[in-house]
Amino acid sequence: MKSNLTRLTQQAKFCGRLSAITAVAISHASALTSAETTKYITVNYFDVHKPAKVQLEYKLDNAQKVQQTTMQAMGKGWYQQKVKATTLQFGFVDSNNHEVNLGGTLGDYPSTHHEFFTATAANVWVKDMIVYPFDPESETQRNRYLNILTLNLHTYQESDQSEKFKTIAEAISKLKPDIISMPECAQAKSSESVGMHYGSLIRQDNAALIITNLLQKDYHLNYNYFWSWSHLGFDKYEEGNCILTSGKIVQTAQQYVTHNASKTFWKSRNALMTEIELNNFGRINMYSAHLGWWDDTEEPFKDMFDNLLTWEQTTTQQIKPNAAFIAGDLNLAAGSHGYNYMLSNGKFIDTYLNVNPNGMQDPTIGGKIDGWKDGDVNGLRIDYILMDKASPLKAVLAERIFTELSYGRVSDHNGTYAFFEKSVK
Repeated sequence: MKSNLTRLTQQAKFCGRLSAITAVAISHASALTSAETTKYITVNYFDVHKPAKVQLEYKLDNAQKVQQTTMQAMGKGWYQQKVKATTLQFGFVDSNNHEVNLGGTLGDYPSTHHEFFTATAANVWVKDMIVYPFDPESETQRNRYLNILTLNLHTYQESDQSEKFKTIAEAISKLKPDIISMPECAQAKSSESVGMHYGSLIRQDNAALIITNLLQKDYHLNYNYFWSWSHLGFDKYEEGNCILTSGKIVQTAQQYVTHNASKTFWKSRNALMTEIELNNFGRINMYSAHLGWWDDTEEPFKDMFDNLLTWEQTTTQQIKPNAAFIAGDLNLAAGSHGYNYMLSNGKFIDTYLNVNPNGMQDPTIGGKIDGWKDGDVNGLRIDYILMDKASPLKAVLAERIFTELSYGRVSDHNGTYAFFEKSVK
């Protein structure tokens, strides 16, 4: 960014610590033709300190000129401003020029790499470093939307793992996703067992068990989960997928999508399906997957995805859910040949790209991580929330979380969340 924004060198740790805020917005909207309908995006921002003045700073249509306007104080810490745009990227800057946005998406990114929030919805609210398409303080409005989160947990390879589980629980308590897909959700094979849960032996350090217990204990939120493991990770962890939900689990299923189904082969992949009953949305089929790589000679992505798609289509025909999703770490770079193949059947929608048309390359991993030693230093988007096109829902907002400034690093992946509303057809 040019003008005064180039002088930003500090990063604010959390929006609640700011005293006086300037919202930075960059619009990448194409120039509207006379045949197109003029669109406005209304930005609502919450600051717990209730500063006397908040500025909205923004750019339109890729122009270099930065404009500013004073946001209207709406009371109780909320500020509002309407901007003519179709796509809006924005962050926040305090009076000391400390920048607050998504920050770096971590991994091997240089510290100067920053990502902004993105919105195409007509109204967005920003509170606690999360972007909503509704007022987050209104449970009535919240209940109109289905919210899905995916996050790769990194199989106990993080330092300060217990603290990071607490951070994950805190973010979930704010975001309140209805369904969560968690690849690389693991437990140590040597840990003491605590019993069976949906057909799987659960051990005391099972990541899903720990997170759901934290949600209940610290936030009085009740989440249930279905977990199963694919293979031994790092020779000591029973590593697999997990689906968490605040809804009712109706039934569960699992299926290997690789040719090799051995627990001792690290490339074997077991996908999960959970049929979930949710108020206002009926029954949802969620598939949690952690797939392999497009060019792998032993277990290529194409074969895995074809098997997963066949399973999803067959199950959908049998169960006839109201909607179906595949979410997780698919190990496939957005915009690649493999990505094009994944969507070429016309069965699924990449919901992140659907609502962020300029976000094809918005990374969810940074640089070189496990499995991507030759990764792009600019990062890659390999985590997805795919929706079956037959679903009577439409995505209205999608964003990343667990970035440098949005709750911080908890994995070698960022999380991605999306909001959906019923589609009028």
